Formats: sequence, C-alpha cells, structure tokens
Amino acid sequence: MQRFLKYLFFMLLLVPAVAMGQKKKNRKPRKAKQENVQAPANNKAESESKLAKHRNHHLEIQDKATRKRMKRNERNRRRANKGRTLPFWKRWFRKRR
Repeated sequence: MQRFLKYLFFMLLLVPAVAMGQKKKNRKPRKAKQENVQAPANNKAESESKLAKHRNHHLEIQDKATRKRMKRNERNRRRANKGRTLPFWKRWFRKRR
C-alpha cells in the first residue's frame, strides 16, 4: 500500500508538467507571416550593398602595392575555387620566401 501511495504521489507531481506541455500556442496571422518572408529579401539586398561599400572602403585605404597584392590573391583564390591550379612554370620558378 505504501508503495502504491509513493507511485501515486510521484504521478501527481508530474501532472502539472504534462498539462503545461499541452498549452495552446499562439499562432501568427498569415499576413504577418508573409511580411516576414519578404523582409529577409530586403535585408539580404541591404546587407550585400553594405558589404560592397565596406569592401570598396577597405581597398581605398590600402596603398598601391597592397592593392595589387590583394588583387593578385583574389585572382588566385577564384582560380583555386574553380579547381584550377597555377601553371607548372609559375609553380617551379616562383620566388621562395
């Protein structure tokens, strides 16, 4: 009997937790959902323009030699992303640091 009472007491403690899990959730209206879908597109365009402005500013504040080095590295990075390596003569005869 005492074991049954412990089991019953334990189950009664769990009832509020289970009841809270069944609480009805607030749903957003369909119109608000559509506005949220359109908002990321606007944010994406805005963030891309900010990123482009930042890149241009970053290039402008560098000196000429640094800009040339950055352009060369950018070309090499794009080439490597396409899966193309440097020609063998450039790899063989490049300056060692």
